[in-house]
Amino acid sequence: LAAPAGGDAARDLQRLLQVGVLCNQSQSNGGPSEPSDGSATEQALIALAVRAGHDPAASRAAFPLLSTELRAEGRNYMRTVHAQADPARRLVAVKGNPDEVLALCGDYLDGAGTRRLD
Repeated sequence: LAAPAGGDAARDLQRLLQVGVLCNQSQSNGGPSEPSDGSATEQALIALAVRAGHDPAASRAAFPLLSTELRAEGRNYMRTVHAQADPARRLVAVKGNPDEVLALCGDYLDGAGTRRLD
């Protein structure tokens, strides 16, 4: 994801919007700002991304969906896996219960790079 003008906060917002778009089953028949199916939460994530200037179709084209793991009893998060330009790499997008999502993480990104969660 290219960093938009506005520094770290704008870049982080674009990454967050990208995850909300990629980890999402909503599709649109009426244009990118009008998701036609999916949960109300998923529709709201798409609408938010569009209103913030993010292009859901471009993100989905750049990172094709490879697999989806839906929420299930005892797992309160959704995970999608996406192809990247480098065929050896994958992008994993996760949304859901913050405690469960955080438990999946070992590192985080900041302006200096990757750091270990403590």
